[in-house]
Amino acid sequence: MNPGTLDRKIQIQRLLDGLPMVTATGEVMTTADGRVMITGENQDGLGQEIEAWGLWKSAWARKIEARGSERESNQRESGQQPVTFRVRYRSDILVADRIVCEGRAYDIKGKAEVGRRAMLDLFCTAHLTPETVV
Repeated sequence: MNPGTLDRKIQIQRLLDGLPMVTATGEVMTTADGRVMITGENQDGLGQEIEAWGLWKSAWARKIEARGSERESNQRESGQQPVTFRVRYRSDILVADRIVCEGRAYDIKGKAEVGRRAMLDLFCTAHLTPETVV
């Protein structure tokens, strides 16, 4: 694999306490005084812990897009765009994680080793609603 094809910087986000909190577009969240918010430290108005995604790792990847599909869900049309991200092999990426690339979040649906632990394909989908399509 030519490392020059890994041309996209991605974030791998995880639901885990103690990580910097990030938005779905990959921006690190801060408090009014400029302190970075940490997952597991924040509570809502009722005192319950807020479940939030945290920045776990960053990596270089190749983005491979496939054909999308559209379907109607609860009287709203939504689209699904399957995308594969190819990264250098890592055994610690989970299907429960998500990828953020170019301001859009992708759920990891599966993964597959490419070569003999050389690369890893992450099969993802981005769920688009008409409000998010420009």
